[in-house]
Amino acid sequence: MSRIGLYEIEILRPEARELADLILKASYQVADVLKSLRDKKNFESALIKCKLIHDLESEGDAIFRTAIKQLFKENDAVLIIKWKDVIDRLERAIDRSEEVANIIEKVIISAS
Repeated sequence: MSRIGLYEIEILRPEARELADLILKASYQVADVLKSLRDKKNFESALIKCKLIHDLESEGDAIFRTAIKQLFKENDAVLIIKWKDVIDRLERAIDRSEEVANIIEKVIISAS
């Protein structure tokens, strides 16, 4: 992530690692869903994978809230600003995967 380098962050917060793991999992699910769309027989499977993406995003929201809560217990204002930006960006990435799942669900519904 370019912000981590830009801000010269050397030690990752546990919540950032957790969010990054969720982004990776959600990305794999999005890739699987897109492969499933090649055949109408796989639409049910695609919808199940979309549900998994929604679940990952909900988990990300919980981690995000915990991360922000923990972050604002810090005393270093510069550190707070840096990490707030990074955590916001990670959370937005997870949100994007859910937006993709929403679009795919609409495509499946309209094609059914």
